[in-house]
Amino acid sequence: MDNINLNDWTNKLKQNQKPITIGLSLIAVIILGGYYFTQIFLPEREAEAQDNLFMAQINFEKKNYDLALNGDVKSKGFNYVKDNYTFTKAADLAGLYAGLCNLNLGKFDKAIEDLKGYSTNVEEIQAVAHSALGDAYSEKNNMSEAAACYEKAAKATKNTALAPRLILKAGKAFEVNKNNEKALEMYKYLEQEFPGAEETQFTQLLIAKLESI
Repeated sequence: MDNINLNDWTNKLKQNQKPITIGLSLIAVIILGGYYFTQIFLPEREAEAQDNLFMAQINFEKKNYDLALNGDVKSKGFNYVKDNYTFTKAADLAGLYAGLCNLNLGKFDKAIEDLKGYSTNVEEIQAVAHSALGDAYSEKNNMSEAAACYEKAAKATKNTALAPRLILKAGKAFEVNKNNEKALEMYKYLEQEFPGAEETQFTQLLIAKLESI
C-alpha cells in the first residue's frame, strides 16, 4: 500500500513539475527585472533626464519661457523631459516648470493641466505649485477654485518667508469671491501663526473691516 501511495505521489510530482518550473522561472524573471529597472535602468534615465532638465532650467531663469518649455535643436525643453522620462524625479519637476512656463506665456488651461498633476513632499515647492495653480484659475476668473488653491498653498508650509504672503493672498482671494467667513479665517490664522510677520501688520485692519460688515 505504501508503494502504491509513493508511486502515486511520484507521478503527481512529475505531472506538476513543468508548472512548478515555469512558476519559479517567472518569479526569477520578475526579481531580475525589478532589480534591473530600479538599480540600472532608472538611475541611467534619471541622469539623462537631469541633463536635459538643466538646460531648460537655465532658459527658465532667463525668462525664455517658450524655449524652456519646448526646447530647440540644441536643448530639450520641459515638455520633452516630462513626456519622455516617466518614473523619474526630473520628469515630475519638469511638470511643475512646464506649468509655470505656460502660466507666464498666458496659456492658462495648459498651466492648470500641468500644475494639477504635480505633487511633492517638499513643502515649500508644493506651496508654490498650489499658488501657481491658483494664479492660473484667477486668470480665468474662476475665483472659487483660485481661493481654494491659495488656501492649500497657505497651509502647505510653515516657512516664515513664504507662508505669510500665501495666507494673505488666500484671504484676499476669498474676499474677492465674497466669502468673508473664509477670508476672516485666513487673516486670523495669519495673526495666530505668524505674529511677527510683516504681512500680519495689516491683518487687524482687515479683520476689523470684515467684522464690521
